[in-house]
Amino acid sequence: MTDFWSEIRLIDDPSIVSNSMVLNYIWIAFFLVAFIVATVKLVFFGDIYVFNEIMNSTYDSAKPVLRSRWDLRVCWLYGLA
Repeated sequence: MTDFWSEIRLIDDPSIVSNSMVLNYIWIAFFLVAFIVATVKLVFFGDIYVFNEIMNSTYDSAKPVLRSRWDLRVCWLYGLA
């Protein structure tokens, strides 16, 4: 069984920090690839609505998550959950 101080020492472990940075690099890569593809569609195919479509799809994909979290909060508030 580990105590509190040994867990605190694990936070200072550089291998944990470098492994957690990989997820940041993946997210940055997703955004960069999306931006590059959208720019190519704009420049070469003349799709002037590509950035608008990206933003709308981002908001549309976030709506169900926000709705479900709101429903859970309302249920918790009224004691239904």
